[in-house]
Amino acid sequence: MFQFLPIPLRVLLVQNFSLGWISRESDRRRAEEAVRSVNLLSRRELQVLFPDGTMVQERLFGLTKSLLVTTLTEAN
Repeated sequence: MFQFLPIPLRVLLVQNFSLGWISRESDRRRAEEAVRSVNLLSRRELQVLFPDGTMVQERLFGLTKSLLVTTLTEAN
């Protein structure tokens, strides 16, 4: 749920902890760059990128946790 936190709080966390693939950055400017480098796509943006795909919602406690796009390919 990191992506839903306010940017100043995410920056503070990155300045003090290594979080997943984001390493600890003591410099505030670099921490903010790392935080802002994550750009989540909306459902509509995913559909534009994968018009022939089927979108699947992963849910956790009734909320959408992530969106997956699957496509079927023909076997040779």
